[in-house]
Amino acid sequence: MEPNESLAVMFAVTALRNALLIRGVLSQDDIDRALGEIFWKIAIDKTLGARPELLNTFDASTVENLARQILHPGYREER
Repeated sequence: MEPNESLAVMFAVTALRNALLIRGVLSQDDIDRALGEIFWKIAIDKTLGARPELLNTFDASTVENLARQILHPGYREER
């Protein structure tokens, strides 16, 4: 993905997150919990060696860190 595409994805995800929070559809805890569940499953797959051709193509911890920064604006300060 090119930088412009990844930036567009980041803005789209952030806009969606903000709309869901404003409408009260989700809470920040709901978003954090769902994100944690996704990366928990990825960690298990990496540990057990499931689909290594896919899982070895990215650095899961870097992707998780970036996703948490996009979906939780205070994440950087909390660390």
